[in-house]
Amino acid sequence: MDAPLIQLQGAALAPTATGEVPLRDISWSVQRGEWWVITGPPSCGKSALLQTLGVLHPVSQGELRLFGRTISSTMGDDLATIRRGIGLLFEGGGHLFEHSTVLENVALPLRYHHDLSLEDAAEQVRPTLEACGLEAIAGQSLRHVSRALRRRIALARTLALRPEIMLLDNPAGGLDPAQLRWWRGFLSQLHAGHPLFDQQPMTLVLATDDLRPWLPFGQQFAVVRDQTLTPLGNREELHGRHAGLLAQLLAEDIR
Repeated sequence: MDAPLIQLQGAALAPTATGEVPLRDISWSVQRGEWWVITGPPSCGKSALLQTLGVLHPVSQGELRLFGRTISSTMGDDLATIRRGIGLLFEGGGHLFEHSTVLENVALPLRYHHDLSLEDAAEQVRPTLEACGLEAIAGQSLRHVSRALRRRIALARTLALRPEIMLLDNPAGGLDPAQLRWWRGFLSQLHAGHPLFDQQPMTLVLATDDLRPWLPFGQQFAVVRDQTLTPLGNREELHGRHAGLLAQLLAEDIR
């Protein structure tokens, strides 16, 4: 078996501003092409975990390996290359530029990392805009775009650099049923192998406060509780030996 794309060994996340360590003693790995769904209550450390995997924060203990390489602050340009291989979609979509067009927002990573003109970047991102259903509004200012579509714009911007791994923080939070169907369908296509990525399956790690929308779609599952990440296995194991915990998690989601 190939080396995991993501591996944490005896890891603790960096302390927050208040000195609290969100998660401790994490030993967990993600293989190429897997779709992990990580659930747990709000503010339990899921976002901090994704931001650590996206190399925004270092681990304070243990080891983080990405693409088979141990991550350290001394990696220099190699660290920037690794970061470009990982797409991180923040909860709510992250920061977009209100006075820029949809196209300008999506093209920004290409212009920044590859020093492209807007015209050259636009040619490269048009397939991404089309795949995300945004081509009709590409020229619109963000001020005139709905909140639901802004999240798609943030997704398109994240995909512009063609990452191998996508980290998604609560992407379905607050969406109406039609938007939720789009997200579940599109992420399923990415995981199976979207034409945008030459049919190559994408590795997904999705954190969610509500497990229910993703239960039929995830391939592997984990729960964050009491400063610990606990892998639960695949869907069959979740419904089998973890059936009691699953019922408890779903009851918490309903509340």
